[in-house]
Amino acid sequence: MYSFLYRNQLNNLIDCSEISSLIQLNAQLIDLRTQEEFYKEHIEHFINIPYQLLPYNLELIDKNKPVYLICHLGKQSMAASNYLNQLGYHAYSFIGGMYNYRFYANPTYY
Repeated sequence: MYSFLYRNQLNNLIDCSEISSLIQLNAQLIDLRTQEEFYKEHIEHFINIPYQLLPYNLELIDKNKPVYLICHLGKQSMAASNYLNQLGYHAYSFIGGMYNYRFYANPTYY
């Protein structure tokens, strides 16, 4: 969907180890996975806006605050962060998505 915006913008990447700090700061945290994936497993304080529906839900995102995006592996959140940044948002993608977060939160998970 956002493939034309999918560029390697490393400055938009953030490590999953920052999630706890961002939650304490009351940051905008968005999970881009499907509703089914979100309800099955999600990180508390994240809201769900599925990747395909992001362009239709921009009013839910405060343009004056940074926004942090997560998906399953990090590809969709990186593309979405590039898209939002081109619209004037300050968006960041969590490296490795939920896959990486699961490992960070519980190294014995794998």
